[in-house]
Amino acid sequence: MDLAENSNLSLTDFQTDDLKDASLLTVVALCCVLSMLGSLLIIFSYVFITEIRTTSRAILVHLSIADFGVACANFIGATVYFHGYLKLNNCEQMPDNSMCFVINGFCTAQAFFAGYFTLASVLWTLGLAVYIYTLVATVYSTLPIHVARFLFFFCWGMPLFIAIWLLQTDRLGYSPHGGAGWCSLKFASERQEEQIFVVVFGNDLWIYTAFFMITILYLSSHYHILRTIKLVGAMHLNESSMSAILRAEQKFLVIPFAFLLLRIGSVMVVAVYVYLGEQPSKRYSTALHYIAGIGDSGQGVVNAVLFCLFTQKVRRKLYNCGLKQLISRITRKREDSCIQDPISLSGPSCKTV
Repeated sequence: MDLAENSNLSLTDFQTDDLKDASLLTVVALCCVLSMLGSLLIIFSYVFITEIRTTSRAILVHLSIADFGVACANFIGATVYFHGYLKLNNCEQMPDNSMCFVINGFCTAQAFFAGYFTLASVLWTLGLAVYIYTLVATVYSTLPIHVARFLFFFCWGMPLFIAIWLLQTDRLGYSPHGGAGWCSLKFASERQEEQIFVVVFGNDLWIYTAFFMITILYLSSHYHILRTIKLVGAMHLNESSMSAILRAEQKFLVIPFAFLLLRIGSVMVVAVYVYLGEQPSKRYSTALHYIAGIGDSGQGVVNAVLFCLFTQKVRRKLYNCGLKQLISRITRKREDSCIQDPISLSGPSCKTV
């Protein structure tokens, strides 16, 4: 019997759903690519620019590694499109099918890595706020070093523990509310209380805690910097130092707001489908998935803008090491081509730049 006849979903319906999700998957995949490039920019800037190799930048590199992992996992989920494969093979009614077994296995693996790196990204964002606060507010010079060592084990170890727990309890896999095509926490459970506990401990608790603490820590750091300026006095600070302090203060106010914008989508999806138990319309559901997909996959590019493009020292170094050398190489190749072809020396292409 034909697959379309054996399934409750015809091939025409599958193609229609596929076309409906194509724009969402394209946008998410594009955000993933930009996030990967942004994460690599932060990592490479730390490797090749020795002047910025500080502990805070090292923490930012760990955060970028996590963001790169999130972007890769979501990119795989958006491009492979598990939702379509599971429907086309009728895996809901025939889970023992060999093809369905393979698809579900890849889906679970993608959900494992996406959940692990997402939670690691949240904790490393919180860890960066904790380290900056101890650096600004504490009087003990060795405390930030101990905090940085603790963050390494906590921010990589806790997400691994939670991801393994979710994997062992069969909580990872395909969920129609996890996104358009990618896999995440399963939102279906016989016991509502148990489902809420899994979602809270496996995801939401850390996001809510991180947002609350990040806001408090950065505002406190902002307060301590202003207090230090008043105590020291503006007369003891030169213009460049004052400018650097003001730019740092602006970042302290932007980071919590950016974190909220990035994570609000996934929080809203969980709130609507799990806590409220609602089934919104197709338009509202698509809008939620757009916000969640872009936010979950976009932290790498946001961090690159904040900590590379909006940081004068890094921006200048990137220009000197990258764009300036590129222009120099193009000019050198142009001059070499003129030397190799003496006939063109009088032509307009060999004029001095």
